[in-house]
Amino acid sequence: MKKNAFQCWIRQVFLYRLDQPHSPGNYKIIRTYLMGQFAAQNLNTFVYWGPTRTKIHYFLKKRRLYLRKRQRLRNYIERLPSLWPRTQTGEPICPFGHVQGRKPGIRGTIILNTEELATIFHFPIKVLTPALKTVEAKKTGPPPGLPIRE
Repeated sequence: MKKNAFQCWIRQVFLYRLDQPHSPGNYKIIRTYLMGQFAAQNLNTFVYWGPTRTKIHYFLKKRRLYLRKRQRLRNYIERLPSLWPRTQTGEPICPFGHVQGRKPGIRGTIILNTEELATIFHFPIKVLTPALKTVEAKKTGPPPGLPIRE
């Protein structure tokens, strides 16, 4: 591999106002961009990782959903790892006490090179600038007094 690679995780946060109408599928715009452009069977791809989602399956759904969303947003603002108090490799951050929870392992991360990272944050689009005129240059040979090495 010629390019530098980085092991990373990427978070997606979807914010909206409660008093205004919203579509719960608006987050799919980013998902279709990332999963469409970087989806390949033999290379990296983006996937949702279950332990970091805000979906609640059992009793007390509203209260637990509110608490989980608040926790995810707080971790996002404070730039904490997804499964705090563990790092992305699964080791506990605090050296004392018992830490419960599932280890993230390698499933919660993705390895991207510099070109892939740049493509995520700078969309590959073609920008046309009609105000700029092209300059025509003349093609000529080398200058007459140029020394030549053999």
